[in-house]
Amino acid sequence: MFQLIRRGGNLATVSVCLGVVSGLAITIGPQEAAAQSNLRPTVSVTSPTNGAIYSAAAPIPFSVAASDPDGTITWVGFYVDSVLQSSTTSSPYSTSLSNLAPGLHKLTAIAWDNASAWTSSADRMVTVGSSTVVNQPPSVSVTSPATGATYATGAPITFSVAASDPDGTITWVGFYVDSMLQSSTTSSPYSTSLSNLAPGVHKLTAVAWDNASAWTSSADRTVTIGASGTPSNQPPVVTLTAPAAGTTFTAPASITVSADASDVDGTIAQVDFYANGTLIRTDTSSPYSISWTNVTAADYSVTAIARDNAGAATVSSTRDISVRPASLPSTAVFVPSSNHATAVDRYVLEVFPVGADPTVSNPVATSDLGKPAISNGECRADISSTVLGLSPGAYIATVTAMGSGGSTQSAPSPQFTR
Repeated sequence: MFQLIRRGGNLATVSVCLGVVSGLAITIGPQEAAAQSNLRPTVSVTSPTNGAIYSAAAPIPFSVAASDPDGTITWVGFYVDSVLQSSTTSSPYSTSLSNLAPGLHKLTAIAWDNASAWTSSADRMVTVGSSTVVNQPPSVSVTSPATGATYATGAPITFSVAASDPDGTITWVGFYVDSMLQSSTTSSPYSTSLSNLAPGVHKLTAVAWDNASAWTSSADRTVTIGASGTPSNQPPVVTLTAPAAGTTFTAPASITVSADASDVDGTIAQVDFYANGTLIRTDTSSPYSISWTNVTAADYSVTAIARDNAGAATVSSTRDISVRPASLPSTAVFVPSSNHATAVDRYVLEVFPVGADPTVSNPVATSDLGKPAISNGECRADISSTVLGLSPGAYIATVTAMGSGGSTQSAPSPQFTR
């Protein structure tokens, strides 16, 4: 028997033809209202260093710093190339990786708190090589001029760069204005002088090459060239004040988005509010605030853009928030194998996108359910962390009995939505 159970709802039963495992069910419960104000945890990879290189079969220490501003950390997962390798429920949050295949690998950590909020760390990249050493790219940054600096038309601009290579030498540095090469040098100090730039805003970038032909581009610096003898317009200042970063809401959500904006040499003409790069609404008068209603379930990056009376614009830093469905799957319920006691070592949950064939497709998420006890002819296992780790979308799931004699996969569950 195959079941789909929702807390607070009715039990729906679907007859299916199974192998050894007789069925799988998903229990869905309403999300707590308190989650609207829960702040997400913070998590970052502390080891290994980004870009580190290891020889084949060398152990790699994978350590994580995680904390929660309004609760406790309950689970930290260690992922390599988006596949869960191991997890822990207590500090110190660390594991050791071994026998990674030669090549470039992405390391990510996910932390969960006691209110079921979660955060994914920034990626760390490591290279596992054979007996040869992989060349590391150079580093390069613009040291002059200061970003946002303003110059009169015709004034010379000193364009200076810091460049180094961890395992070799710098052989060439190029100086670019608006993505066009202006000049280059092959020796330190890495500097040039720019003149006669047209009035307006210009983007300055440097590119460094090393002796093994690896190269790196610097972050951009912007400068403004004003009309000769007249001061240039200063861009406005804008800061998001609401919602708080990391806030979680329940769909369909109503969210207040607010910003502070000012201009040192003019007035604010308008403030535009964006979510994931799409304009939500514009406010032309202070206080700058809008009500964003009927927001669907997804993760959002919210920004504000302030524009002054002279046409200059400034983009605020982003704030990341989450809007979750009113209910999410939390428990797998399945009829155990007929030889549960004698031949089954464990059961494994696998999640697939709707439309995939579970018998031949690779799952997008897996969870080792262990070997739950049988109660009233059924086994139950908590899968909330697995489901909350999925990207928004529609999915199906199967459960597979695993043992020394082989494995058998159930028929897929009914469709559910993350």
